[in-house]
Amino acid sequence: RLSSLLDLSTDWVWEQNPKGRFTFVSDSMAQRTGLDNVILLGQTFTPDGALRVAPPDLARWHGHLARREAFRDLTFEVLAGDGRSCHMSISGEPWFEGPQFKGYRGVGVDVTTAVEADRRLQETARRRLQSQLDFTSRLLDVNPTPVFVKDETGRFINVNAAWLALMGFTLDQVVGRNSSDLFGAEGPMHSEHDERLLQSEEPVRYENRLLRPGRSPRDTVVTKVR
Repeated sequence: RLSSLLDLSTDWVWEQNPKGRFTFVSDSMAQRTGLDNVILLGQTFTPDGALRVAPPDLARWHGHLARREAFRDLTFEVLAGDGRSCHMSISGEPWFEGPQFKGYRGVGVDVTTAVEADRRLQETARRRLQSQLDFTSRLLDVNPTPVFVKDETGRFINVNAAWLALMGFTLDQVVGRNSSDLFGAEGPMHSEHDERLLQSEEPVRYENRLLRPGRSPRDTVVTKVR
């Protein structure tokens, strides 16, 4: 009775030795997934080997192995003989003969369809986000109001054409630099306002007189938001 229930919930069963290498994989793996179970025998999990596991998941699995703990839902990638990329998820429990640790026994399921569907969703979301970013960048560049964007460290990551024209810089001179790099003695004042902004949810607004070599002074109002 129990074996029939197990058959309903899993694709295959397996055993590993104390070093985490597969020593047995049931024939049902090939029957359910089309993947030759011999591919797994003698193999263990690595970031870039025959049985690939993402580094964070691999570190957690090594921790379970060292502590002789059960683990759940470890996903690994393996290439089939025809070049297909297959994704398997296994759960296992340690087994002992008396006090001696003998390895792990557990069950596995083929999650290839779910993993590939998730990757397609992620790629679709990435493309949509990139399209939104591209559109926002175009809007920023045609905006007649000078606009700049900084990261949390105060370095410029983007400015529009109006800002470059006002300041007399090129984009290459600006991106990756901070206010002190660009504005000399005026830099610390701008950086202080950056710090004020990071410590508050409210916009920061202040007056500033632009003094640029070869240009007439210009009185401006700088507004910064998070």
